[in-house]
Amino acid sequence: MGAGAADMGSALAGGALAGKKAAADAFSRYQVARNGEAIARMLFDPKALPDLRALAKSAPGSKNAVNFTTRLLALTGAGTPPRERRP
Repeated sequence: MGAGAADMGSALAGGALAGKKAAADAFSRYQVARNGEAIARMLFDPKALPDLRALAKSAPGSKNAVNFTTRLLALTGAGTPPRERRP
């Protein structure tokens, strides 16, 4: 009976880890979708046109260019799933 209980405990622990990984994967997909929508709004929303025009006229390295690039990098970087650890 002790071996059966140990096997059941292992199965429950394995199921809990699988559930945690599934939840983390679902959250990563949610973040990618949300950030993708934000990037699309920044680039294609007619309300963003003045910002894009200002960016096109700004000099490379200017505060406007750096801020826009930082926002894009933050959105794209936040949406990438974390790397899996290697043993």
